[in-house]
Order: sequence, then structure tokens, then C-alpha cells
Amino acid sequence: MHVRRTDGSIAAEVGAFIEIWKTLPGYGPLAKIASFKFVLFL
Repeated sequence: MHVRRTDGSIAAEVGAFIEIWKTLPGYGPLAKIASFKFVLFL
């Protein structure tokens, strides 16, 4: 999956999900947790 950020850059894979979660109401905390490097490693 790929998404285009508001600045025009592209996020792919897990980064795409994180970008989507940032914009959805109620998913902000999940986006913050998923952004930690040790979580991305898993």
C-alpha cells in the first residue's frame, strides 16, 4: 500500500498505515505507538 502525504511525499507499507491512522479520528494514539522503531521492527 502507498499513500501520498500532504507535503507530496509517498509513504509505503507500514508507514502508509501510520499516515492513514494519523488522519482518522481516534487512531492518533495507535499511530504514535506504531511509529516507534521497535514496533516497526516487529
